[in-house]
Amino acid sequence: MATTENQVFEKVQNVLVEALGVDKEQVEPQAKLKEDLGAESIDYLDIAFQLEKAFTIKIEQKEFAQNMQGDDNETEDMTVAKVVKFVMTKVA
Repeated sequence: MATTENQVFEKVQNVLVEALGVDKEQVEPQAKLKEDLGAESIDYLDIAFQLEKAFTIKIEQKEFAQNMQGDDNETEDMTVAKVVKFVMTKVA
C-alpha cells in the first residue's frame, strides 16, 4: 500500500515534536523549522536521523541539506511541507 501525504505528514509531525520539543499544534505545513519551531543547525542531524528511523529510509547528509535549503541557500525557508515533500520522494 502506498504511503499517503497525510500519513507522511503525521509521521514528520511526530518526528519534529520529538526532535524540537514543540507542541503538535505548532507543526503545520507552512511552519518554518528555524523561524517558527526554533530549530538550530544541530537539530537537522537529529531530524534526518529520526526521519530515517520513522520511514525506514536512508538520507545522505548532503542530500538532506541540499533539499532543505531555500533559494538563497538558507535553512530559514525549510518548511514542514518541504520536509514532507522530500520524504515523499524517498518513500515512493
